[in-house]
Amino acid sequence: MSDGYRFDRSSLSGAGHGLLDAAADFERHTGGLLATVRGTGDTAWGGTSVGVAMDRLGDLLDEACRVLHGNLHRTGDGVRSMADDLRLTEADAVATVNAAGPGIPGPGAPGTPGSARQV
Repeated sequence: MSDGYRFDRSSLSGAGHGLLDAAADFERHTGGLLATVRGTGDTAWGGTSVGVAMDRLGDLLDEACRVLHGNLHRTGDGVRSMADDLRLTEADAVATVNAAGPGIPGPGAPGTPGSARQV
């Protein structure tokens, strides 16, 4: 029973780490981009109305990138949390089965659902 869940937990944990890595990469790349297009005062538009609009556009882009980064990070944390919950659920299920003792028939045993012969 434990081996079947171990693979899923590993996949979930890996997916969570992957999302967190993607969030960090996204933040790094967009941070560099935004640093070059906003707030420097050295844009081609200077203090014109186009410059003001471009600065506002940069602010909106910065805000959108922060929201997306936060969402990626929270999703990665959530997936990793699911992997942790799966590990705890697996441990509880194994403990419950072990506590029930060896007297419980396995699947396919006579008299159990899925067996060829009902008692």
